Amino acid sequence: MNRNFLSSPVIILVFFSILVVGPVHGTGATYPLKKIPPKGFQTYQGILDWTPVSSTQAIAFARNRFTNVLDSNLRSFSLGKTGSTSSSRIIASDMGWARAAACLWIDNSGAASRQPSAPYGLLFVLFENSGTTTDSASVQVARFNSAGALTSEWKEIFTLTTSAGWYITDEALFASNRGGSIGVVPSLALGQSSSKGGYDSRVYFLECNLQDGGLIGSVARLALPSDGKDVYGIGFSPLWNGSSWLVPVTASLYKPATGWLNVRENRALVYSVSGSPAHKAALKQIGKDAADSPHTFSELVLTPYPDSSTDTLLFVRHRTLIPESRQRLDMFTYDYSIKRLNKHGGTLKSLPVAIPVPAHKIIYDPDSKLQWEDDFWSSCVATGQTLLLSQAHTVEFYAQSGGYNLYEQAVGFYAINATTGEVELRAQAINLWSEVELFRPLLHEFPGSSIGVINCAYHTPSPYPWDNYLSLFAIGDAESKGTNLPER
Repeated sequence: MNRNFLSSPVIILVFFSILVVGPVHGTGATYPLKKIPPKGFQTYQGILDWTPVSSTQAIAFARNRFTNVLDSNLRSFSLGKTGSTSSSRIIASDMGWARAAACLWIDNSGAASRQPSAPYGLLFVLFENSGTTTDSASVQVARFNSAGALTSEWKEIFTLTTSAGWYITDEALFASNRGGSIGVVPSLALGQSSSKGGYDSRVYFLECNLQDGGLIGSVARLALPSDGKDVYGIGFSPLWNGSSWLVPVTASLYKPATGWLNVRENRALVYSVSGSPAHKAALKQIGKDAADSPHTFSELVLTPYPDSSTDTLLFVRHRTLIPESRQRLDMFTYDYSIKRLNKHGGTLKSLPVAIPVPAHKIIYDPDSKLQWEDDFWSSCVATGQTLLLSQAHTVEFYAQSGGYNLYEQAVGFYAINATTGEVELRAQAINLWSEVELFRPLLHEFPGSSIGVINCAYHTPSPYPWDNYLSLFAIGDAESKGTNLPER
């Protein structure tokens, strides 16, 4: 990996600082990052999802790419709170590329049911296969035990094959346990192999049983604007509110016959899906803009509203493109909000959340040009009236005189008051890692213990390996544990 840019005159390091905007407070302790050591992989391509199985142990599911071969398999391994890992085991091969996964640990051993069972897990995986003229995708589910071994065969619960001349360009998979069943949301954005390009997006809702992940009732295709034509749409994790499933979705609507060049508007949507076998869906719009910029709405995170049996809380990230002539170190400005939703997904109240742009370690140099900027957020854990969640932010520059790319990565851990919108920055770290982009962090709670966040670092040169970093945070205060890594 090229690290010569660290001595380039384009980059000037400055002392770390916290930019405070609005009702933000906190010490901003250093965000701990402990690198996870994978075992048994050829090209490690990162954890797709993970779940705690006890107060000290978790199971992680990661993709392995074979060197110099366009093939891969899916492997599982145990992950301790110390960051230690077991040897990995193959759990899926010759099933296509594992593009996304969602796993849930089912522990009803103490439930007042007639036949309480030993704890087990359910793993949902979105596999893709590329053909000569079409692509196909399937969602498969299997059970696993506390060692990460499968205890059932794979079961296919969803499949899709594109029309000729279309290919799968993006995808997502989320799942949530309501206690009696599981809601699963697969999304597929399709691209067209023609000079005019274009999108055709599909977002689905599946309800699955707790025993083996089998389907309950019918698969519901959520009706995107324009039926998904010339639309880039992605669904996020569903939530049961006591009477129906809520599914947040973002959609960027493109001008027809312009390919991927002209966006006419962006929308943030919430679908209310009935719990009956028919799974009828109703739509509420919670945000809209007319920006000629894609994906302005994203990172829609649902959680129950404090002290309410029916209402939910939705975290929303929205961004606005800064005109290129005014861009320096940032490509976008951001506004965040938390919205109280009723049982139908309608907005009852919206509070602005003042989350500052991470402080930079790079000072603007007119020789460098912004290439892209990503801002991802994890799911959240609610404790009382406090929401805990983690941010991963990457800015990419191009040094025009040197002909190479520069990267800056920031991670932050935040606590947000659900009733006031007040923000506490609990930990932050800013790094300058060469040719590395951060993707959406994966957050889960070790029961009765602490919150674990796995940050996902993607290396841009082929063969595109990943690094994962485990960070632990106490639930009640700003204490954190981990090993701080030196800058690479």
